[in-house]
Amino acid sequence: MPSLPDNNKTTEQKNYNSTLNKGNLNSNLIKLAWPQIGESLFWFIMTFVDLIWIGKLGIENVAIVGTGQIITFVFFSLRTGLDTATRALISRALGQNQTNYAKIIFLQSLFLTIAYSSIIIIFIRILLESTLTVLKIDPILIPKLLVFMTINGFTLLFFSMQSTCSSAIQASGNSITPAKIEVSSRILHIILSPLLIFGILFSPELGVYGIAVAMLISRTFGTLCYFKIIESQNSIFAISFQDLRLNTNIIKKLTKIGVPSSLIQLQRGFLQIAFLSIVSTQGIAAISAYSVMRRLELLLILTTTRLGSVTGIIVGHNLSINQIKRSKTVINIALLYIFIASIAITILVSIFSNQISGFISKDPEFIRISSLWLITVGLGCIPISGSNLLATIISSAGRPNIPILISIIITVIIELPIAIILSQILKIEYFSELAIPIAIVIAATIRFIMIWIYEKSDHWIKEGLL
Repeated sequence: MPSLPDNNKTTEQKNYNSTLNKGNLNSNLIKLAWPQIGESLFWFIMTFVDLIWIGKLGIENVAIVGTGQIITFVFFSLRTGLDTATRALISRALGQNQTNYAKIIFLQSLFLTIAYSSIIIIFIRILLESTLTVLKIDPILIPKLLVFMTINGFTLLFFSMQSTCSSAIQASGNSITPAKIEVSSRILHIILSPLLIFGILFSPELGVYGIAVAMLISRTFGTLCYFKIIESQNSIFAISFQDLRLNTNIIKKLTKIGVPSSLIQLQRGFLQIAFLSIVSTQGIAAISAYSVMRRLELLLILTTTRLGSVTGIIVGHNLSINQIKRSKTVINIALLYIFIASIAITILVSIFSNQISGFISKDPEFIRISSLWLITVGLGCIPISGSNLLATIISSAGRPNIPILISIIITVIIELPIAIILSQILKIEYFSELAIPIAIVIAATIRFIMIWIYEKSDHWIKEGLL
């Protein structure tokens, strides 16, 4: 085992006994995963309800919210590699009961999160308007979109800090506390949204901005809850004044794992922006339909990211003491759960696509496009879910490079070219309209096959501390 630097011994070492490298794997996985999966489902319900409320204000406002949330998700996703690195390093440290080391890792991750979020806020204020113009976003949407995104920039700061705290606590084997805080935050958002959108009771009538303000309030609440828990002396992450300093050695380790992991999100974010630019040429109804399709895709991605993260935590705890067989077994269990859930989602979306679209808007063109896109992406549930699950597990185990390389290659040479060729060059009826969902499904299928082969090769396995 690598020796730890002396400057990690800042406070008295607290006892920690890992339970994730012993006992029943299925029970451990369910214990960690169900709060995270429930949280993702709750997110889906919250964002879908938001679209229903906004749909009452007109299809233009659906396009504003959809575009704003896509851009915000891109900004947030670019920093998720830091969460992956945080979980990977802390799970290995706690697997060997190095609690002081785990606490310093958490603090350095928090410093990096605040720095990143500050940069994004500055970008939104200075460069976003010109960026939206380059992307050919309808000029009618831009003024309101800029205000919406300014609010979302500050939301990103609190959401990012909340995510960092959640990653650290999850890596310690506690997924209940993060789930409680997340669900509480989302319930607060669901309550505030209609009040602020329509000016119900004593609330101001903010219209489309009501969603952004509700999210800012709920994320601030969630962050304060985490800070209250972490400052507790019973927490292994309890911080003292002498802990508040930069540790360049750990920052380098976080960067080494986090930057490659973020590259997956970078290419995914670049792809979403490219798709948004393509869709923008097809009118406001198409932009709104794209935002609905993205909800389904994000449900699959977020759910499998959460399951992959907790599976990766279990893998990390076991690899830290050289238990390779247990690590591989828990991956197979997670894959089985994902396959079963994906089949169910495919069936439900295929049957109820018109009804789902109709809940948001009665515009016939919107319903037609949205339904077709939902059905097409629904057919790709297994490869979309499976590829993201395996990539997240391998990255959370501290070996993100090959999944990243696979994802980038598939995006550059398959996914984006297919979308451009079908929509902008061939312009074949029906296929041109479905260019983006067809490209997503084909690329996800190839990506899943390649990452699955790599996972089975065992080249990603590394034992001990990272």
